[in-house]
Amino acid sequence: MKSIIEELYYGNIDAKDIALPEKKRKKELALYDKLKATLSKESDELFEKFIELTDNNYDELMRMISNAVFLRELCLLPKRLSKEKNYAIEP
Repeated sequence: MKSIIEELYYGNIDAKDIALPEKKRKKELALYDKLKATLSKESDELFEKFIELTDNNYDELMRMISNAVFLRELCLLPKRLSKEKNYAIEP
């Protein structure tokens, strides 16, 4: 079974299709409330702005994450190939 991150990455599901069970949703909201209680007023305002920004630009953020994952994999490819095929990598 693939993880949700893999499913999102490969486009098998859309972020809008993910629905958390009520028990998990309540647990996460409780953690959110606990976190908010520990923040200063300034940190709370910044955190709210961050949430708003990520909420409004979720699709763009997912593209950026996907691109970052792809670039990371692309950068690691020569190293993986050298291990698998015993190729020497010239600097």
